[in-house]
Amino acid sequence: MTGPFENSMDSMITSLKTMRTGKLLSLILASGFLVKLAVFIYRGDIDIAGDAGQYNGWAMSIINNFSYVDLSWFPYFKPPGYPFFLSIIYLFSPQNFLLVKFIQIIISTATAFILFKIGTQIFSEKAGIIGALIFTFHPYAIEQCLHLQTAHLFMLLSSSTIFFLLKYTGTASENKISALVFGGIFLGLGTLTRPNFILLLPIAVFWLYLKDKKIKEILKPCLVLIFSFTVTLSPWVIRNYIKYDEFIWCVPIGGYNFWVSNSAAQHEALTTDDRERYLYLDRGGVFVDKTQHVYAKLEKDFNISELSPKAQERLWYREAFDFIKNNPGDYLELVVYKILNYIRPWLKPWAYPTEYVLVSGVINTPLLIFGLAGLIIALRNPEYRHSTLILLLWFLSGVFTHSVFTVQTRYRFIEVDLFIFIFAAHLLLTLREKYFSPSVKS
Repeated sequence: MTGPFENSMDSMITSLKTMRTGKLLSLILASGFLVKLAVFIYRGDIDIAGDAGQYNGWAMSIINNFSYVDLSWFPYFKPPGYPFFLSIIYLFSPQNFLLVKFIQIIISTATAFILFKIGTQIFSEKAGIIGALIFTFHPYAIEQCLHLQTAHLFMLLSSSTIFFLLKYTGTASENKISALVFGGIFLGLGTLTRPNFILLLPIAVFWLYLKDKKIKEILKPCLVLIFSFTVTLSPWVIRNYIKYDEFIWCVPIGGYNFWVSNSAAQHEALTTDDRERYLYLDRGGVFVDKTQHVYAKLEKDFNISELSPKAQERLWYREAFDFIKNNPGDYLELVVYKILNYIRPWLKPWAYPTEYVLVSGVINTPLLIFGLAGLIIALRNPEYRHSTLILLLWFLSGVFTHSVFTVQTRYRFIEVDLFIFIFAAHLLLTLREKYFSPSVKS
């Protein structure tokens, strides 16, 4: 039995530990911010070729014409999340790329804080601190602040979604239903930024069911989550219906991506031994020459330019399925290559300088191994199992998605690695507790 004095001492010790954690976290976030700012000042310029140029064009169209235009002859339009994000910045300073980079540094810092909160929710403040530290100073997280790409915006939205879902299951508060509302909102915004994020919705429903395995118990929370997600998506869905007279929940890009990922050119790009041929296919050949060639054929046979977006999407799926049907062996080989591409810790050897490949391998290989080992350990512990399960299911959905659609190693970082860092931290703390400091709690 403890008295007032013991309780006061416990409270004081807890307060001191919280203060130390807060100062350490502030130091990490501030240091990371300054490092990214230094790189930002040193680099200065920004490349708006490729996707970046398209995002910039859409944002300017929103500002100048209040419209989200189609991509001329291209058979799709991209998700609106990032262009609308840019357009908000452009309202204050049109095409100010330096301001965009500065705000993305702030977003990256916010993401690190959310990862700290997730690590704390699942394991401990120590795990959260280490996970945030790894993310903050990872070269890829620093580099992506300097590009007009969806990476940091999506990582903030996806980590916020996971945070609120974990908060719902981890609190006994009567107001915890609000966590599901925010979870659904961030899930919707994440889907409008990268459409494959919608896979987290059925994963979350299944995950909530696994908590109690009672349908009556999860009916209300699932409805709240789905409702807030649907409301978030609804303005964009309504816009698509008004413009195209058909239901398009996000974008009709799936068919085109499916064809790009499952075509003779993609198979050659992943299996060729000719470096120059690989670079041609991987860095633009498929997207220009091959797309124009197939589009011209579809225009001749089906007048594709006169069809609705969903009808066009079906034709691209048809092209891909023709390749799969006629080349089953090449397709299976392609799937294997894409999975290996997705889980490979280092950058593509032929696509980047040798020193970049070596550095990425040295940094990412131990992080990935430690992270996966930490995840397995967490799954074996009943205390952490349910919280870990939602992230495991999300990781597996990424492997599935990228074995079907176009694969880039960089996609794994923004979908998997930022969370894997937390499990790597858990493994380190578990090893420390077991072998070096038994009194330390992981």
